[in-house]
Amino acid sequence: MPTSPHSTYYDRRLRQGPALVRARRPYLVKNAVTGLGLLAVVGSIYWYTL
Repeated sequence: MPTSPHSTYYDRRLRQGPALVRARRPYLVKNAVTGLGLLAVVGSIYWYTL
């Protein structure tokens, strides 16, 4: 039984391939806003406890 070659979204230099970049593009802004929101909450809690 022949095996198929290993498929990956990264090239030989471990950089993201075009397919992975296209797949991640719709989530870029949403994840950035969520991260900034979490940072704001954690920062405000820290500032309040000082």
